[in-house]
Formats: sequence, structure tokens, C-alpha cells
Amino acid sequence: MDLSIENLSVGYGEKTVLRSVSLRLSGGEALAVLGANGAGKTTLFRSLLHFIEPLEGRVLLDGRDTGALSRRQLAARVAYVPQCHHCTFPYSVADIVAMGCHPHIPRFSEPSAKEYAMVTETLELLGIRHLGGRYYRSLSGGEKQLALIARALVQRPRLMVMDEPTASLDFANAVTVLTQILRLKGSDMGLIITSHSPRQARVYADSVLMLKDGGVYLQGGPELLDDEGVLHGLYGIDIDGIEDDRIREYIGRTA
Repeated sequence: MDLSIENLSVGYGEKTVLRSVSLRLSGGEALAVLGANGAGKTTLFRSLLHFIEPLEGRVLLDGRDTGALSRRQLAARVAYVPQCHHCTFPYSVADIVAMGCHPHIPRFSEPSAKEYAMVTETLELLGIRHLGGRYYRSLSGGEKQLALIARALVQRPRLMVMDEPTASLDFANAVTVLTQILRLKGSDMGLIITSHSPRQARVYADSVLMLKDGGVYLQGGPELLDDEGVLHGLYGIDIDGIEDDRIREYIGRTA
């Protein structure tokens, strides 16, 4: 897998929301994307998934301009794991995961026994095979997140895009999801993951993209996540203006 984002600028109408982003990502690597709310993380993802078209620049995946791909072709190459997912219909976990097969089967067809065998294998890989027959809506937040990762894996993507995958999880479930992210890095897949937790990003990141005010604040290696000054600047924290030692200690631990 080889991803190249070249001078990408994205916006809505004539308003530029994210400007001049360039990066490279190879298979087996994870990129952590950090920034305050409104910094442009969601806009970057919407562009990668072709929900919005770039104003400038392009995205190349394995040498192909993703702008030339149909949605079906893109779905066979790029999988998205949302922060949360609300399911209206009473689908089972196996049915939800099997939806990831659709980019690889004929239109209007149902997954075959072969595809459902892949679903079972993927649930087994993530340690949630026992949830296959459960209603998706009955799952805990952590279980849902693992089911969504399973659905993305069944797509057999070259690139997986994950939007704050541990944001609403308790500590135990967050550890489980982080463990699976590290396992995914053992494949040829590329990972792009947004996070509000520099400490968590330090666990998996091979590279870091920091966004601020719609542009690139800094990008480089994971050592950026150890620099308190960089993180305070990224999130606009005036450390000198904080008098309470407990808050100062918390900020230091977060960094």
C-alpha cells in the first residue's frame, strides 16, 4: 500500500476549510492525526472518502488518483471506521459485518456462504465470534467498535481510516481496540487514525499530522507527541496562565 496526498486543499463552496496538506504513508504504518475541534480532521477524512471533492491537489492510492475511482471501487480499497454508528434496523452483528463484503460481490447480491465464512473468521480474529448472532443494537460501545473494525476488515481494504476509535469507550475497551490497531499494523494495510489523546496516539503512531486553524501545524515522527510545548501550542493551552498545580500536572500527564 502506498498513499500519497499532494498539496490537498478542501472546502465547501468557495470557502477553504483545509489547505495545503501533503503526506506519504506506506503499508504497515499508522498515521495519527491530531488537532482541536474544528481544526480540519473531519474535513480531511471526508475528502479521503470522497464525500467532498478537493479544491486543489490530489490523493493517490497505489499510484492511482482516487478521484478517478467510482464509489464502489473506492470502497474496495478504503474502509472507514466511524466514531459511533447507530443502526435503525435489527441486524445481527454478523449481518453488519457482512455488509463489508458488498464492494467485492455483484450488485444487488447477498453475501454467500463463502463471505459469511470470512465474517466468522474475522470475528474470531477480533475475539468476538460469540457476538455474531447478537443484535448489533444490544452491544456495548466497545463491542460495537470491534464489530465496525470487523466490517472494515471484511472489505479487504488497502487503507483503513478510523475516526477517534476509542473516544467513547471505557478503559478496558479502549485497551482492546488499541491492541487490535497494533495487530492491524502487522499487515500491509495503511492506517489513518484521528485522536484527541496524544498518549494513546504514541502507542501506535509511526508518523504524526497536527492540524490547526485549517492548516498543517506540524508533521513528523511520533517524538512530536512527547514535546509538551508542541502539544500546548497545538491545542492553544496557556500553561503559564494556569495556577492550579493539579491542572498543570494533568496537562503534563496528558502530553
